[in-house]
Amino acid sequence: MRKISKIVYWFALVLIVILGVPSLIGKFTSLEMTDRALANRFEAFRSFALPVAALLTLFQTIKPDDDVIEKITKIIATTCFAVIIFFILLAGVWNMCSWSDRKVLFENKNNPNEKIILRDYGCGATDSDGPSYRTFKVKRVLPFVRSVRSFDTTHIDRGIWQRVGDNQAGLY
Repeated sequence: MRKISKIVYWFALVLIVILGVPSLIGKFTSLEMTDRALANRFEAFRSFALPVAALLTLFQTIKPDDDVIEKITKIIATTCFAVIIFFILLAGVWNMCSWSDRKVLFENKNNPNEKIILRDYGCGATDSDGPSYRTFKVKRVLPFVRSVRSFDTTHIDRGIWQRVGDNQAGLY
């Protein structure tokens, strides 16, 4: 039984790391998922899986030689922690503000995975103002991951970048 509880505990820790790292990467780098629907499904899954993983850590934190008060304290603390994680992550899922890709403006002549796009930032029905528009340089890093950086098109090198018409086929 003790071996199973160690396996469950380490599985929970690995799951916490696997689900937590993409958030940190997204917050501190310019990387984001290319598919908004996939990103939303991942966030919804994470908002339920992380609290469950936190609860699974109880398999190793509660020791057989703990007295009743220690066991109850660990259970209550871990459960409260899991509930707090759940509500924090659930609030992130319901965030209506986001960037939306509108139009491909330029494409790199040498690398079709690198584009300059027009994006807008808006909050949907929760915002009375119109969206704000900015240009970004987007580069596909992996099939489901891209790098998105703000880009100033006033000094664009026409030897590298070619204008894309009103064609939306290259938007990703």
